[in-house]
Amino acid sequence: MSTANAMRRYWWLPALVVVAVAYRTSPTFGFVGDAGFLIEQNRFLDSLSQLWGNLTHDYFWSSSGNHIPYWRPLTKASWLLEVAAWGRNPAGFHVVQVAWLLVGVAGVQALARALGVSRLWAALAGLMFGLHPVAVEPTCLIMAR
Repeated sequence: MSTANAMRRYWWLPALVVVAVAYRTSPTFGFVGDAGFLIEQNRFLDSLSQLWGNLTHDYFWSSSGNHIPYWRPLTKASWLLEVAAWGRNPAGFHVVQVAWLLVGVAGVQALARALGVSRLWAALAGLMFGLHPVAVEPTCLIMAR
């Protein structure tokens, strides 16, 4: 495959790589803020049998006893699955956060192309989305999912 063909075929990849490199240290972050009691110390994430409870209770429902009228069932379910996958290792949670951002970058690029934007501008749109300062907090804070 020629270089020109490769560039036409993989035009979307550089934005993903640049964003992934920008967030490469995120998996070294620990549990910060509310993630301590929402994930690290939350015994309601110990077993997949707790799925229904996590889906039907408020966001701050945890073994800490905190409550707030705030509902994020998919976030809570994803934490439950992540604890089942790699325990309470914060690196795994941060990798998932960065992966969600990369899905968003790819989605922005796909949307731009679907709207008729050139490959170059679609790649730049994805890059700007992934590197925008507003993306830092939801990407680096697990409880901001």
